[in-house]
Amino acid sequence: RLPLGGREVLNLAPEDLLLMLCVHGANHCWERLAWICDLAELIRARSDLDWQRLLDEARRSGGERMLLLGLLLARDLLGAALPELITRRIAQDAALPRLLVATADGLFRPATQPLTASERARFHLRSRERWRDRWQYCLYLLISPTEEDWTLQPLPAALSFLYVLSRPLKLLGRYGMRPLKDLIGRQD
Repeated sequence: RLPLGGREVLNLAPEDLLLMLCVHGANHCWERLAWICDLAELIRARSDLDWQRLLDEARRSGGERMLLLGLLLARDLLGAALPELITRRIAQDAALPRLLVATADGLFRPATQPLTASERARFHLRSRERWRDRWQYCLYLLISPTEEDWTLQPLPAALSFLYVLSRPLKLLGRYGMRPLKDLIGRQD
């Protein structure tokens, strides 16, 4: 609970907030330095973090690599102090160095050169440590209609379920199987 305007309001436990910030940053490919600053400041301000609980929750939810990447960024870019438990886990994850480089490159990329859709997809796949989460993400990419799909194939609301069926066919016709093979084949 947090006092606000004379009332107490519910808020996230610091561990949950830290995990949420890391997942949010990873979902957006850590394109803003401010998000890493938020992490570093939360770590500095809360010396009472239950790091084991944080790791356990991240592992249980499939977000351990997203958590570790965020913490690695906060440490390496902004000097955030991390406990030995976390630094050991960071050292054990072989995918993190490549993600760190990709993230740092993205942070200093000109605004006129945003990440491509395939670069974003590769980043999202690499930021997930469990194969089932990677497959779920691939399925999401395959069946979730985009704004382009809605624009190119306007359908009445009653037929909008057809987007889920037409998108895979459109992608298969446009790209064949190569992009899926490339995405899956490039995993750490």
